[in-house]
Amino acid sequence: MPRVWVSSLIIRTYTHTFSKSHLFLHHVLRYHLESGQVKEAVTLARHYQHLVFFAHALEILLHTVVESEATTDSEDPSTSSPPESGTLPAVIEFLDHFDAALDVVVGCARKTEMTRWKHLFSIVGNPHTLFEVRYN
Repeated sequence: MPRVWVSSLIIRTYTHTFSKSHLFLHHVLRYHLESGQVKEAVTLARHYQHLVFFAHALEILLHTVVESEATTDSEDPSTSSPPESGTLPAVIEFLDHFDAALDVVVGCARKTEMTRWKHLFSIVGNPHTLFEVRYN
């Protein structure tokens, strides 16, 4: 096997293997939102809103928070907090700054277990009203 061909194959394999991208935005945004820094999260997110995966990152953010808060509440129901506490209200306030907000909520609801919908829609609002707002 020629030496040039082998080194070429190694370089192509190396660049192909390590050229993947990973979403990081939802982690940084969640940090700001958990710290009550909605304005800072919005400012940061505006720098990325032109990217193709922006709405997907917001959906992952919302889904992660819904799952996290629902899991925390289900572990010990006696210590469950009212819906207004936690990070979810800050996430919804944050999402309202972007045109994709309703699509993000719908996408998240589709991927979330129905048992978690009560918690999600207690903050987001009535799903029927959201549907009317979305399509009017």
